[in-house]
Amino acid sequence: MDSSVKHHKASEYWKKVPATLEGVLGGYPELTKVDLRSSKNFLENLLKKFNITDCYDRALDCGAGIGRVTQGLLVQLYNKVDLVEMCQKFLDEVPKYVNSAEKIGTLYCSSLQTFTPQKALYDVIWIQWVVNYLADADLVSFLIRCKLGLKQNGFIIIKENVSSTQLVTDSKDGGMTRTAEHFKKVFKAAKLVLLVEETQKNFPKELFLVKMFALR
Repeated sequence: MDSSVKHHKASEYWKKVPATLEGVLGGYPELTKVDLRSSKNFLENLLKKFNITDCYDRALDCGAGIGRVTQGLLVQLYNKVDLVEMCQKFLDEVPKYVNSAEKIGTLYCSSLQTFTPQKALYDVIWIQWVVNYLADADLVSFLIRCKLGLKQNGFIIIKENVSSTQLVTDSKDGGMTRTAEHFKKVFKAAKLVLLVEETQKNFPKELFLVKMFALR
C-alpha cells in the first residue's frame, strides 16, 4: 500500500475513534495496567543494565494518544515529557488525563512521517502501537531522525504488535503487523543497534504477540 494511502486510511480511522482509554486501546482498556507495569520493568531494567543513573530529564511519547503512556510511565521517571500525536482531539485530552501537569512539555500535532525530534534533546523516545501505520521507508527515515534526537546515553524504545510468520495488513485502518525479523531489518537499515528485546507477558491469547525493542 502506498505511503500516502496508508497515512490517509489511518488518519480517517482514528478520527472516528473516541478520545478515551477504551478508544486508544481498541476496546481493551483492561490491558493498560499489565502493559504499563511491564513497560516500567523493561525501562528500569534497561537503565540499570547500562548503568544509567542521571538521564531522567526529558522523554518523548510518540503516537501518544491521550497520554496513557505519559501518565502511566514516563512522568514517573522523567522531568518533562513531550508528546506527538496526529489527532488533535487526542492531544486535547492530555491535560485532563495526565495528572502531573507541570511535567507536560510540548504537544505536537503531527504524523510521525513528518515529525523531526529536536537534536540531542531526549533521554528516551518511546514509540508504542503506532509504527504499524508507517511504511518501511517512512519508518526507517523516522528512526534515523529519532536517533539524532537522542542524548548521548539515550534510548529508542519500540513496543509493538508482532506477527509470528508473515506481514499482516489490517483492512480497517491500513496498519500492518511485521514479524520480529522484519523489524530487525528495519532497525539495521536505520543503522540502529538492538540492545534488548523482550516479549510482553500476560496478554490475552487472541491478540498479537507484543514485543519491546530497546535501540540506540
